[in-house]
Amino acid sequence: MKEDNNNKMVSVAITFSGSQSKYSYKKEKMVMVTKRTSYKTLISLPVLCETEVNGKTIYDESLYDFTLRRIKHKFNTENALVTMMYLYNICHDGWLRDENETDLHTKLKRRGLVDSQNDKETEVKLEIYEGEYTGKTRFDKITHYDELLKRRWNRSWDWLNILSFNDAEDHYDCSYREKSCSEEYANLIWNIWKKHLDGNLKEYSVFFSNSRDYEKIEYEVKVCNSYRDRSESIWKPKKKVLTGTIKGISRYDAINKYQNNETDLENVKYVSIDEVPDDSIRLGNVVVCHRSFQPNEIPKESYLLKDNTSKKEWNKDFTLPEGARFVEPEIKEVA
Repeated sequence: MKEDNNNKMVSVAITFSGSQSKYSYKKEKMVMVTKRTSYKTLISLPVLCETEVNGKTIYDESLYDFTLRRIKHKFNTENALVTMMYLYNICHDGWLRDENETDLHTKLKRRGLVDSQNDKETEVKLEIYEGEYTGKTRFDKITHYDELLKRRWNRSWDWLNILSFNDAEDHYDCSYREKSCSEEYANLIWNIWKKHLDGNLKEYSVFFSNSRDYEKIEYEVKVCNSYRDRSESIWKPKKKVLTGTIKGISRYDAINKYQNNETDLENVKYVSIDEVPDDSIRLGNVVVCHRSFQPNEIPKESYLLKDNTSKKEWNKDFTLPEGARFVEPEIKEVA
């Protein structure tokens, strides 16, 4: 992976070490032999430092610092085994485990580094390198960003995303993926965004329209020598809608404040959809429809506002794809 200003490669080397005792024949006698064993893993992934607000792309070093703190926490002496089991075991998503690869617990057990109850003392060593690892250590397992990109499923293979799971004592608990954004992370994003906004409250025109207000259009697409049925839903609002204005330092800030009862809906009117300004933001039904920060990715305001596009952006005409045709309505004869 080529680094740029918005991506920094970070390589993490994790070594589990301990001892393994086995019976062995020595001079025709069965004796207990104890050997030092270890299992070494190298993971190289990018740390993303790019966000966006008000249409402006932002690079901020504090995103790197936040992610690095998470890496150190997840791989410290107390959490390293839990983290590695989460990433490489079968019972979890096993995000970094290769297809048909033996799970990590089995590998460690074979080397005497864990037992069935996972209460065996195992030494943990963590080394963090900025950029690609250039040392000479031989690793038992190497996971690299470039190889992960070749996988058939589409995921964001970055450190923040793969480490977004709750700490848990039981690494067989398969349900501790983070479901909400931490206050620390949310505050970090807002502080970054505020540095690039003028801080003045602005008034934004909004309107309410049920997201189920659609017209279904059916058509056929030619595939080889036959036609396949397709359909698409086009937004078709009610003739009259509720409108108003909300305030915030950005579009998302205004919507978020309204959702959290921190700003009022003002200048409320019930008007024809034709009277709604083209830049007015749809808020969904009377219950606000909007996206929130997620713990596993760096938010971009344009993505968070995908459900809150303007009337003009929502109100698009349907264009029949090339080679397609409308479905002729079935005519039934009346006896």
